[in-house]
Amino acid sequence: MISRVVNGYRWVLVVLFALVGLSVTNSTLADATMAGSEIGKILYSKGQVEISRQDKTITSKRGAAIYQGDSVMTGLEPRGLLQFVDGTRTTLGAQTTYRIDTYDWQPAAKSTAVYELVKGVFKTVT
Repeated sequence: MISRVVNGYRWVLVVLFALVGLSVTNSTLADATMAGSEIGKILYSKGQVEISRQDKTITSKRGAAIYQGDSVMTGLEPRGLLQFVDGTRTTLGAQTTYRIDTYDWQPAAKSTAVYELVKGVFKTVT
């Protein structure tokens, strides 16, 4: 009798963990879908470079992904080098906020990109 109860609890725990796992997986997939596709990355960063994404601020490092809607911000001394999927490189100077409003690049079609320099300086090479 006791072994049946213990085995019954094991099944309950297995089912519970499976449901929790599905819940975590679904929320992770939803977060990834909301973020969209990666449109570029931080190639180089010196000092404090941050990414503002969906009301969150992330301290970036080399290789950090950039998504449409992100704002990249630099501090007093830093510089950041961004590389977009089309090969465009953008260097941000100190105390810069650079927002990527729209980025739709298609290799064989008309592409659209809208950036906003909120403050600071930047240089772009296409």
